[in-house]
Amino acid sequence: MKNTNYAWVILFALFLVYLASNGFGFNTLPLWYPSLTAELKLAKGQISEAPSLMLILVAFLSPLFGYLLDKWNPKTMMLIGGLGLSACFLGFSKITSLGDLKIFYSFYAIFLCFGGILTSMYLINKWFDKKRGIAVGIFLNASSLGAVVFNKWAGSLIATRGWRDAETFLSFIMIVLLIAPWFLIKNKPKINQETTGNSINFNDVEVTLKSALKTPTFYILLIITGTLWYCINGLLFNKDTYLNDLQKTVEERGSFASLFFLCGLIGKLFFGWLSDKFSKKVIMLISIANLLIGSYLLKESINHPEMVKWVAIIYGFGYSGAFTMIQVLIADFYMGKNYGTILGIFTMIDTLAGSAGIILVGKNRQFSGTYLHAFDTMLYLCAFALIATLFIQKPTIKLQNQP
Repeated sequence: MKNTNYAWVILFALFLVYLASNGFGFNTLPLWYPSLTAELKLAKGQISEAPSLMLILVAFLSPLFGYLLDKWNPKTMMLIGGLGLSACFLGFSKITSLGDLKIFYSFYAIFLCFGGILTSMYLINKWFDKKRGIAVGIFLNASSLGAVVFNKWAGSLIATRGWRDAETFLSFIMIVLLIAPWFLIKNKPKINQETTGNSINFNDVEVTLKSALKTPTFYILLIITGTLWYCINGLLFNKDTYLNDLQKTVEERGSFASLFFLCGLIGKLFFGWLSDKFSKKVIMLISIANLLIGSYLLKESINHPEMVKWVAIIYGFGYSGAFTMIQVLIADFYMGKNYGTILGIFTMIDTLAGSAGIILVGKNRQFSGTYLHAFDTMLYLCAFALIATLFIQKPTIKLQNQP
């Protein structure tokens, strides 16, 4: 099989892994939070401390793992991650305290760094060039597709079998998705065979961390992506508690999540495709504008609960576009021999900001009794990110050894 075709096999394998690691582990497990909150007798919003801890650990570990990707074997890292995440999912149903949940998320963070988005994006950018946008969109859709399927499925299982049996049953499916695709993964195309699109040799492109740190765009983009992740995770990890405030049943919460991530699935493909056809900066602006509209609808839904359907549609579409374009822009701006290290730094900042979004939105609800002020903040941050994006410029890339 030619490598021009095998790039899609790599993408398929990474898609399946991401379906489990994030589609289930990141986007579906929050559906269990109301059950855990009730059984463990936690205050509303208190449970967000556990995923926040996970994100903090991912943040500080990401630069290290980004550096390892530039030096080590990505396929081996994927295997370690898959085995570790499998063990974590099997242990989730045994949780009996908030401390147990924090331990779960601590190990989940470590193994997510081995086999999560950082390693997958590194491999995708090894195999794709001109079609990178649609490839990234397809890959990121795994988390949305997983959420569409698993949230609906999990909601029904929790209602009929209880949260522990429901999670145990789904864990065995996750193990297959995490381990089986590893046998298809290859680290990079063979010599003299090209990737999908025009191939790029990482060693031919001088994009170093030192040169990136000298450009204003690097810092502006860090602020933009961090701001967006605050808004994305602020809703993702608090949506079930918010919907519970609106007196939605577990089935209704599952249906909301399925619609939300279904729109996310469409958005990732759409914005990824657009980024291959038009200016990536312009498409980034459009995605943030969409998220801004979704944030406004989210705020309004506090007093108009019937609007939550439109929140699922518009915010879901906007968050997925911003998510996709963040990854596309980072690869487009900083593709090179230090791409893994630079991606690790962005992942650290984005994850810290996302963690802040989770815990601050949750704490705001805990102390004020409403999400109004938290949603106001998210709205203002989206507006700020939209304006800041106008000032970013793609760095000049110098090529070596060119005829």
